[in-house]
Amino acid sequence: MTTKVWMKSGLIILATALALNAMPMEAQVITNPRPVGGIPAVREHVIYPDLAMDIGLEGNVTLRFRVDKFGNVSNIQIIQSGGFLLDEAAMVAVSRTEWLPASQNNQNYSVLFQLPFKFSIE
Repeated sequence: MTTKVWMKSGLIILATALALNAMPMEAQVITNPRPVGGIPAVREHVIYPDLAMDIGLEGNVTLRFRVDKFGNVSNIQIIQSGGFLLDEAAMVAVSRTEWLPASQNNQNYSVLFQLPFKFSIE
């Protein structure tokens, strides 16, 4: 699959994470997992697929994944699909992003995390 860059020839590609919703596996997780650099760090890794752009594919993707106590991402699941091309772009972005783990009282925890993406061509 070939891909286009985030911004090219005046065409702006938006992949926006609308909100962060953590679902802790441990009781009373005080600090939720978060991408190092915030949501802009996730956006940097989103690459809109050529074919999706060519056919005008837009949509929403929601992923659920585990961020372990070391900040590693695993078990990525598609909760809401925007189609194979957009789902794959969102999964790659999450996988390539560095994450800080959830923590409480200076102890890190493994938690499930849910992250929505909105793909639109403007």
